[in-house]
Amino acid sequence: MENTLTYRKKIPTEIINIGDLIMLDSATGYIQKAVLEYPCEYSINSSLVIGICVSSDNETPATLTINGDKSNTKKRQEFNGGDSNTVETIIINGGDSTQNPREIIQVAYTGEQMVNVCGPIKIGDRLCISNQPGKAMSRDYLRQQYYNLRSIGKVIKIDKKKQQAKVLLDIE
Repeated sequence: MENTLTYRKKIPTEIINIGDLIMLDSATGYIQKAVLEYPCEYSINSSLVIGICVSSDNETPATLTINGDKSNTKKRQEFNGGDSNTVETIIINGGDSTQNPREIIQVAYTGEQMVNVCGPIKIGDRLCISNQPGKAMSRDYLRQQYYNLRSIGKVIKIDKKKQQAKVLLDIE
């Protein structure tokens, strides 16, 4: 898809579902479920929201060990003006560098996307980050302290059974 990017999870075992709101972890650059920890006029977490999960593999077992293969030493000879010195050289074989599909997800940042929501919403509401990981909530039903939070888009359809809304993403 042309409106998606691939990111690596901060915690490979974290369950991230399709429709979850995603944010960057400012310390690592990896992603995690978006969550509003401290509602205030300006929330750092709100500014780190990047999009909605559209593809995630939560079924592949997480890698528990890293195959580092084995390390060994080899002798090498150096010649300096007739003198011979023996130097130990350590060779480390890195093993398998393939990435586990569970560690990566696709994130949409534009277009119409299904978004997991919490709380009351209606068509036309603008959504923002909530205090439930991965869920968005309406800014229209919130106290004044939430109005300045970053909007992720506008609700255009609601599926109450799945607690999802189709949203026209417009991450400010």
